[in-house]
Amino acid sequence: MRTLTTWGGDLFFVNGQQVRAIVATTTKTRAAELLGISLYELNSYFSATGNAGEIDTAEAAPETVFYNAGTFNDRDYVEYDAADHNSQEI
Repeated sequence: MRTLTTWGGDLFFVNGQQVRAIVATTTKTRAAELLGISLYELNSYFSATGNAGEIDTAEAAPETVFYNAGTFNDRDYVEYDAADHNSQEI
């Protein structure tokens, strides 16, 4: 079984606001698909996070996108549901 990696980055918008998003996947390609961005954008704006809280959150529900609902320094993440939000790419 492949090891999960938790990717985190700021190229993600919810209701027109830029937020930090995290997702745990076994490949970069799958992370990009779930985030709705290109592999180039993932490589440019996301990285494997070393933050224990982010890793715990994302790996508890692999292949689920989470975003921080508070300030940039607030690491309280909620599950992203595209049906409930107006997201956009830059």
